[in-house]
Amino acid sequence: MRTALVIEDDYKTADTVSLYLRHGGFRVTVAHDGGRGLELAIRESFDLVVLDRMLPGLDGVELCRRLRRDSDAPVIMLTAMVEEEDRLEGFQAGVDDYVTKPFSPRELLARAEAVLRRTGLREGHRRSLIRVGRLALDPAGHIAWLGERELELSPTEFRLLQAMAAAPGKVFERQELADRALPEGGAPDLRTVDAHIKNLRRKLDSADGPSCIVTVFGIGYRLSAEACRGA
Repeated sequence: MRTALVIEDDYKTADTVSLYLRHGGFRVTVAHDGGRGLELAIRESFDLVVLDRMLPGLDGVELCRRLRRDSDAPVIMLTAMVEEEDRLEGFQAGVDDYVTKPFSPRELLARAEAVLRRTGLREGHRRSLIRVGRLALDPAGHIAWLGERELELSPTEFRLLQAMAAAPGKVFERQELADRALPEGGAPDLRTVDAHIKNLRRKLDSADGPSCIVTVFGIGYRLSAEACRGA
């Protein structure tokens, strides 16, 4: 059975969330303050964490930031705060999705199922995912997501992104990327790598943010974990 940790100081809300998650096939544990929630989240291996943003003892953003040091469990944050800056702060701390209060419990359950699909858990079976900030790749299924958005990648683009995501921060020479991602047979044109990287950037990057893929002039490219967290 899949497991979920609900961290919510309002007892009525915690009971409602727990009820719907149990109906959805989860075994649910509840904590009513941030400190206790973090202790449980680190001590046990949960498939999903649902937490309120405003918690006594330790607020939801800081809790998620600390949780990310030890766990990659997907996190859904419940919040009445709808400003973009508040959401960006949560995403940068490692939140996978938001549900805005007041919310429909059915929508929460649907979002829980969606975030578990994106992060590699479906029907209780965890896949081996590569995660860099809000970027997640499923090598077995050749699927990639940035936050909630599934990326439409060609096979070559996926292989390029997978190579860099497996070692974020490492500088890859263009020839190494060609060897890993381009079809075998013949000497690859390294300009082809540049063209695929250009397409990847277009699909990954926001208009006003830093690029997830950094050019290291004269050498090649690297994936920026910092940019992926804020993308």
